[in-house]
Amino acid sequence: FLMASLRDAGFTGTRYLGIVPDETDALLERIRDGLESDFLLISGGVSMGDADLVPDCLAACGVRKLLHKVSMKPGKPLFVGRSERGSMVVGFPGNPLAVMVHFPMFVQPLLLKAAGAREHLPKPLLLPLAREAVNRSGRKLFSLGRIVSRAGRSLVEELVSRSSERYRGKNMRVAAEKNARSVRARKKTNLG
Repeated sequence: FLMASLRDAGFTGTRYLGIVPDETDALLERIRDGLESDFLLISGGVSMGDADLVPDCLAACGVRKLLHKVSMKPGKPLFVGRSERGSMVVGFPGNPLAVMVHFPMFVQPLLLKAAGAREHLPKPLLLPLAREAVNRSGRKLFSLGRIVSRAGRSLVEELVSRSSERYRGKNMRVAAEKNARSVRARKKTNLG
């Protein structure tokens, strides 16, 4: 997903560094290689579990942590840091759905701005929901949805499955504020 998203955003000169086992020495080697670039994007291994070695490996490579959590679902563990030579590092959670939410919200605008683009922020699209969306997570919830037409009106239908396998093609994000019990079906929803 990341490579396709980078390509779609016009970043064709990217290097894919491959899949790395959850082993400190292998991670250190690949991170050092990646830090030769202006940006290093990592998917997986940034949570707080015993097998999540990436933050410690980044620190060992001289990366200063700027951010390690965001209050949203999916994707609370988002790592952002800067290396001693100035490389920006973004570590995504291993959940593909979280990457699908974080990349267009945070990383694509950052990359576009760094590349000199004047228009780098996502453009919100406000449409009414087809039916009520519920958020009991205690933090801002992002779901994927699709635009449907009913009685000549464009509406957003939330895709409720949390499995990333279901989210192929041009789907949209549906945002529900934290602690919101629901977003009413007629309320316009930001699909940025």
